[in-house]
Amino acid sequence: MQLARISSQKQITIPSKLFRKLKLDIGDHIGISEENGTLVLRPYKLIPKDQLWYWTEEWQKMEREADEDIAAGRVSGPFTTVEEFMKDLKA
Repeated sequence: MQLARISSQKQITIPSKLFRKLKLDIGDHIGISEENGTLVLRPYKLIPKDQLWYWTEEWQKMEREADEDIAAGRVSGPFTTVEEFMKDLKA
């Protein structure tokens, strides 16, 4: 266990070793809660509103399917012309 001191501004400093281990960055957000008398800190990576669609279950399901197709070799291309791409798309 590592210790951190609470400053006069009610701030704490995360020890460097934990900061690196958790892959935190300056400006990251930390969720703070109390559980059974214990202070719990959880790192959060916030997602911009215009990118929330990517993290929906529906989109993530399609991402997993695409990854499986790529791993199984079910891919086309690369194409050198648009016509070549369109011909493959229609096939």
